[in-house]
Amino acid sequence: MKESSVGRNITIAGIVFFIALSLVVSLVSYFIFSRTLRNRYQKQMLSIADYVESQLDHDDMAVCAATYEESEKYKVFQTFLDHFVDHYSDLHYVYIMKTQAAGKSPRAVEICAGNSTWEKENAPEKVLHLGDSEDEWQSSEVLDQFYDIQNGKEDVFLKNSSNWGNEYTLARPLVSSSGEHYACLCVDFNMDEINAVLYRNLISNIGLILIVGLIFVMLVVHQLRKNVTRPLEALEKSVTEYADKAAGRTNPDELRYESPNLPVRNEVWSLAQAVTKLSFALRDYVKHMIEVEREAKHLKEQVALDPLTLVKSKSAYNTKEWELQEDIHKGRAKFSILMADLNNLKKVNDVYGHEHGDEYIIGGCKMICDVFAHSPVYRVGGDEFAVVLEGKDYENREALLKQLREETYESMQNEDAEPWHRYSIAAAMSDYQVGDNVDTVLHRADDAMYEEKIRMKGSAR
Repeated sequence: MKESSVGRNITIAGIVFFIALSLVVSLVSYFIFSRTLRNRYQKQMLSIADYVESQLDHDDMAVCAATYEESEKYKVFQTFLDHFVDHYSDLHYVYIMKTQAAGKSPRAVEICAGNSTWEKENAPEKVLHLGDSEDEWQSSEVLDQFYDIQNGKEDVFLKNSSNWGNEYTLARPLVSSSGEHYACLCVDFNMDEINAVLYRNLISNIGLILIVGLIFVMLVVHQLRKNVTRPLEALEKSVTEYADKAAGRTNPDELRYESPNLPVRNEVWSLAQAVTKLSFALRDYVKHMIEVEREAKHLKEQVALDPLTLVKSKSAYNTKEWELQEDIHKGRAKFSILMADLNNLKKVNDVYGHEHGDEYIIGGCKMICDVFAHSPVYRVGGDEFAVVLEGKDYENREALLKQLREETYESMQNEDAEPWHRYSIAAAMSDYQVGDNVDTVLHRADDAMYEEKIRMKGSAR
């Protein structure tokens, strides 16, 4: 797997977090500002509707809506609406519209509308008068909605798309003193202008968020690089150099690690100190293991040697036996085993004491070692020795066995030597043959050695 730096990962994580945060904040900002803006416009529209309705004579306007004839009060109210529209720039339309049930024609009839001076001078065809039909300006669905509002009891805010444009409308049912629902008072604001205000604010907020967020991410990345990634890089380089330097070293003191001089005192610094402590612990552990290995080697050497004769011990023979068995398994075995036993050891111990008995064992062992100078000699019992013949001694095994027997005979016949220096050694040998194992060869040599021992006792009589 390809390695990725901590700094790069932190930077990517910061950018992803920043983008996610910007999206969330922008959405929240959009919904909050959208609601705030809608509430502001609704309050403004309600205030306009209340003010316009305060200038209205409902009973007179109800008669005008029924007869489509202008009264004096109607003309005064019309002048008021025109003047109001001229001086209220944010307002798009304010008008009174009568809506009739489906099936009647016209469905929508203009009762009174505020017309600006600009409209009257430059677009007179768009100026509506009392009794003009509005069917062509509105869809049947919208007219059904206005009809329900006209006959309802409360103000309704709605988005109204018509040939007049996209409007955000407050529709208020107008009721005469007799309880007749005769028309709707409508206050319109241009929806496109409302959206433009909303989008301008949203873009401003997003821009501000981006700038603040970018500054924040840059500061965070800078602090992380200063306090984390750069110290980590220095520590990584130092530890890597230490690992390369320590590889293959045999001197434990060379395993000591010195941490770099980090310009911080945080977790990275603590980690560097921990690595330093670990290197000291590793050094001490290696020293301990070397000492243990040295002691184990010494102990193994002690176990492998017979303490009296200083030849190899029975434990060492067991190890050699395992090695020979491996050679047999691999088809490369070529060896003989000689078994030798010291005669008369009990007599020497009983008559001359165990101290002279030990001399007898040591001298007999030396005679065997001198003859089989190129083969390992093992003390496998109190007075029993085994010799594994390989290589040159294996090639000369018969001559060496004959030499041992001749020297034994000479030692037994030496009347000038002390009794414990007249060595009587019964020895016999067996060769490895295909199909044998080490134990088979050993037992065959042992049996032959006991036959030789019996022969030598018979000859002594």
